[in-house]
Amino acid sequence: MMEMRITVNIPGLERLADAILALAGSRAGTSPSGTSAAASTFTAAALAPVQTASAPAAGIPVSQPTTAVPTSSQAVPRPAASVPQQAVATAVPTTAVSYTLDDLARAGMSLMDMGRQADLQQLLARFSVEALPALPQAQYGAFATALREMGAQI
Repeated sequence: MMEMRITVNIPGLERLADAILALAGSRAGTSPSGTSAAASTFTAAALAPVQTASAPAAGIPVSQPTTAVPTSSQAVPRPAASVPQQAVATAVPTTAVSYTLDDLARAGMSLMDMGRQADLQQLLARFSVEALPALPQAQYGAFATALREMGAQI
């Protein structure tokens, strides 16, 4: 196995680590100088250069990608000011759920299994029907909602 060394150098990382420790210290009610030895050790280890071992096979070209990272001394380009956009309320397309007589009957049976026959009879009376087959199809949605409110899974 061939060995390959990679060194990652990030300028300003120490300042970033100090800022993070200061922020963490302010939230915990301690100062950055009051950090524990474990935190200091962790910070020192995190700031150390990272090197890994592994190498490309002979004859395989290796490209070294570079990415420019802006530092505080470099100006970060900002997009030009644009005209304020007004929020446009767009309706989300939905489809109405349609229920069948079998769906309603199954939900009603689950209520009966829970011992809520009287509640189910009151619901039928509220819809002015004596039995579920007499319920007009136009009221299936409202009836299903009422069943759901009573605890039925539909």
